[in-house]
Amino acid sequence: MKEALKYTKHGIVANETHYNLVVRTSEESGVVDFCNKNNILVIAYRPLRMGYFAGTEDKVLNKLADKYKMTTTQIAINYLVNKGVLPIVKSTNISHLKENIDAVNFKLSKADLEKLEEWRLPGYKTPKYDLEYYGSEKIRLVNL
Repeated sequence: MKEALKYTKHGIVANETHYNLVVRTSEESGVVDFCNKNNILVIAYRPLRMGYFAGTEDKVLNKLADKYKMTTTQIAINYLVNKGVLPIVKSTNISHLKENIDAVNFKLSKADLEKLEEWRLPGYKTPKYDLEYYGSEKIRLVNL
């Protein structure tokens, strides 16, 4: 992103990245912070991990859903919005569309956001960046 900014006279408006509560490579590599500091909108694709959060039995997510009288999906969306991220959520179902819209109609407390900051899917390791470039446009991701 720093390199790209050097070559544009109009700046960068947005960065679309795979980002959700489970996949946090963009957060852990500093991309989200860099974008926020440089007025670049972060757009998250697969913010619901292709339906993972719907019906999850995860205790932390379910406790928060119960506390806010929301769904685990809404908690996952709200987390991203609180991080200043715009989630792109696919929906072919009107009830899911309404659920997604309602995800921004409440605010997670600071303490609950901190819980989600520390939450990780048991056994999941976020891919780490291998800063070797392949071609000019992509960075190889490696599970370490």
